[in-house]
Amino acid sequence: MLVGAGRATYDFEDVRSSIDDTQYNAGIGVMRSLNDRFALRADFRGVSSNKVSGITPMAFVGLTGYFGKGGTPPPPPPDSDGDGVPNDQDQCPTTPA
Repeated sequence: MLVGAGRATYDFEDVRSSIDDTQYNAGIGVMRSLNDRFALRADFRGVSSNKVSGITPMAFVGLTGYFGKGGTPPPPPPDSDGDGVPNDQDQCPTTPA
């Protein structure tokens, strides 16, 4: 589910004027992962404008890419005594918990 709003200014050079418009939209969509880096997205929206009467239907399809390392996070550092302090920073890593 999605909701949103936006503001736009349209400039008309031939008549030397501009129009300010506020738009509101609501819709529903789906996103499916293709792999750990990409997903396919599709949604349908109804857009309402202050300058145009009625609701304009719109459909969108997109490819989403995830940047960064991705994948699973690295495992936490070892903590032999279970006190929450990693062994390399613990002054007593072998004491009982």
